[in-house]
Amino acid sequence: YDTNHLRWMSSESSQEILFRTSEIRKIIFRKGLPAKPFTHSSLIKLTNGDSVPCAILSMDSEFMIILTSYTSEKKIAKKWIQSCQLHPLGQQLTYQGPFNKDAWKVTTLTEANNDSNEPANDPSTELAPWEFGNFSWYNRGVPGALVLTGVEHPESFRAQFKSESTRNSNVAFVFNADFNKPVIVPASKDIKSNATTYITSQFGSCFALRINAGSTSLGMYNVLEDGESSYTYLKPISGRSNYRNLKSSNISQLELRADFKKLVIAVYRENQLVNQWSLRDIEPVPRGRGIGFNSTNTGDRYVSRISDILIAPWNGVMDSALSLQDE
Repeated sequence: YDTNHLRWMSSESSQEILFRTSEIRKIIFRKGLPAKPFTHSSLIKLTNGDSVPCAILSMDSEFMIILTSYTSEKKIAKKWIQSCQLHPLGQQLTYQGPFNKDAWKVTTLTEANNDSNEPANDPSTELAPWEFGNFSWYNRGVPGALVLTGVEHPESFRAQFKSESTRNSNVAFVFNADFNKPVIVPASKDIKSNATTYITSQFGSCFALRINAGSTSLGMYNVLEDGESSYTYLKPISGRSNYRNLKSSNISQLELRADFKKLVIAVYRENQLVNQWSLRDIEPVPRGRGIGFNSTNTGDRYVSRISDILIAPWNGVMDSALSLQDE
């Protein structure tokens, strides 16, 4: 028994391999999928970056006692605790990841619009628009969609994710997608030059939050009854689309909150409210529940990485995202 090493076996190795535990940052079991749902919905974050779902039982000047479904009661010194949150996501968690690529589908423009019996272009000659690695999705400047399969967001939800990009990147977070494709006639329409049809051909009617290194904007895409596509730019009722003055880094922790009963959407960056939109008097509002990301730009200058994705219900409270935090 050795507490200083992790013993690892691979089908490609003839014997066990030892890793120093001091050199290991993270271990993912079962591809990040829980054996059973967590029974506790509070969360503590440790100074080493770990997040521990738990029930917080008590706390004094030196220790916090927590209860988990996998270690029973545990006493943790407060000096190792960075923060604690009581039911930050209500009682549910719709999705957290990406810990593996199996839950996601990558779609190129050719695949999205090949409804005929004719074969698509040889995939070996096309670069994959999205590549999975290090628990992240990378886009290296190739247009294409990334769709979360088998998961629908709640009617009122919050979506958190980390976006890292070059200053020229232009990735969009897509939600409320119904995947009902428009009628496309290639002979009369150049889809590559039509940004609206480009989005609807992969997601159908939807909203798209476009993310640049220093700005965000929200657009609404609809597939109309005649099979054509329409685009509506949504002007924010508060906040600003440009937020470069908040932080100079190209790494952003973004959170979108949407309540389609109250018809309001808000976006936060680094826990600060950036934009808020009202959907009242706007028709037709897309009502799908699909989620994904999309890239429309081509070239080595457009490089993006999406990670730390979390989808959960939202209670509709428009707090500042900082009002419930205390050192």
